[in-house]
Amino acid sequence: INQWAAAQLDRILQAAEAHGIAVQLCSHGDVYWTWDATVIDSDYATANGYRTGWLDPRRLGYWQRNYRYRVARWGYSTSVLAWEVWNEHGLIDVPSDLQRFYQSLGAFVKALDPHRHLFTTSQWSQAYSPAFWATTPTDVVNYHDYITTRLDRHAPEIAGDAAAFVYTLADGLVADWPTGMMRRPFVWGEMGTLERWDVDDPRLISGRGAALTRHPFLWAGLFSAAMTSPIDWQAAPKADTTQALKAFFAGEHLSQGGWMPFATADLQARASGLVTASPAEARVMALANVDRARVLAWVQHRDNTWSRVIDGRRTPRPISGWLMTPPLPAGRYAVEWWNTRTGRIDARATRTHTGGAMRLSWPAPLSTDIAVKVGRLP
Repeated sequence: INQWAAAQLDRILQAAEAHGIAVQLCSHGDVYWTWDATVIDSDYATANGYRTGWLDPRRLGYWQRNYRYRVARWGYSTSVLAWEVWNEHGLIDVPSDLQRFYQSLGAFVKALDPHRHLFTTSQWSQAYSPAFWATTPTDVVNYHDYITTRLDRHAPEIAGDAAAFVYTLADGLVADWPTGMMRRPFVWGEMGTLERWDVDDPRLISGRGAALTRHPFLWAGLFSAAMTSPIDWQAAPKADTTQALKAFFAGEHLSQGGWMPFATADLQARASGLVTASPAEARVMALANVDRARVLAWVQHRDNTWSRVIDGRRTPRPISGWLMTPPLPAGRYAVEWWNTRTGRIDARATRTHTGGAMRLSWPAPLSTDIAVKVGRLP
């Protein structure tokens, strides 16, 4: 291991611990990242007489030695969420030598690590191999994808709409999981707004463009079937949204199970139930926990997208309207309407409900978005 690189990681993890940040500690690629030799298929490997392949015993030996060191040096850290082996594989066939490599290395690392950190890897944009994730000892699925404004990689109706982009793709991650296989949690490990690969779209990484992409990225992600917000590769401003989300979801314990996603029909979700709203410009994403008699929902004006506001120079027309929640048992309920930028409650009410779907009208004309919590009172 390169000792300069290892010392830098020491400092990174110390800073992460001090600030409460969880780290997927990535080896980046083959162990050339910190080692002086490798067995990948490269001119260097060929010149040094290596025969390469994922199942080459020397290659697996390199990785095993690498992880012995990693676990010994950084396994103590409470900031290490997971060992991430590789940054951005492409599509991975099942069966394949790469799948078998991960089966072998994953078993080795799990037996080695006394603190039982999670084990994972990642695939590049639009590459998702659910059969690989389901048949290897990976604990977390890592997905990457970007909006590219000058590359037609995604349908225009979602590429120009940050909330629909995140919700639709996250919904697909869940819907395409192999039937009958235990599903893993998801981390959307990279997200951004590019013109083309490695070229930022300057309209969308600062100012109003950043607000019209990062704000819906985060809210739509947590309300999607994957229940995860993308991690922004470009570090565009989003502190207000992050703090508001933290306040809204405080105490909701999404990890304890029982939550089901719902959405309005415009999102064409495959892994979510259906809710209705009016007028047509209103979009709703919701999470419902019937056992706890609780619904969380995000209501977005469908015209408040980066493509309509920035490219189309259209200002959303404020709308008054309502949404129907997923079915709830009878009882007295508290209803809270939250400001999604300040993280404060704008309006409260108490409702007596006879059972079934509850109709909720937002408290003021809507031109951007608003969130609502509905919970049965004791």
